[in-house]
Amino acid sequence: MPAQTVNGSFTLPFNGRAYELELDVSWDAANNVGVSVGRSANGSRHTNIGKYGNELYVDRAPSDLSGYSLAPYSRAAAPIDANARSMHLRIFVDTQSVEVFVNAGHTVLSQQVHFAEGDTGISFYSDGGAATFSGTTIREIDAST
Repeated sequence: MPAQTVNGSFTLPFNGRAYELELDVSWDAANNVGVSVGRSANGSRHTNIGKYGNELYVDRAPSDLSGYSLAPYSRAAAPIDANARSMHLRIFVDTQSVEVFVNAGHTVLSQQVHFAEGDTGISFYSDGGAATFSGTTIREIDAST
């Protein structure tokens, strides 16, 4: 997939329930950059994976399902250099989990998720300035095994 510069959000032309997503993200002025996985068609449901300030986070709150809410434990975070202006992400997504490996596994986060049947999209986002998403590869995984 060609590099994509985003200032706001960009929805990828992909839908899948189980996949590995690998990419590089770089930015100069943006203060919040990341990827939304398990995105519904209208964007209202998703799990965000990103960097804000000195934190790397996985926020699954927008993908909560009634009766399966994990609040108030909907966000996991780990420290990252506040001055970092790039990161390499390797993300594994399936119907019930999101696992994130940052910079060759230097930081790892994992969250249980509750995706609905149509939560199959991916989008990139950047707030406060542009970010470039490059080297993006998506490998579908057979979720039946």
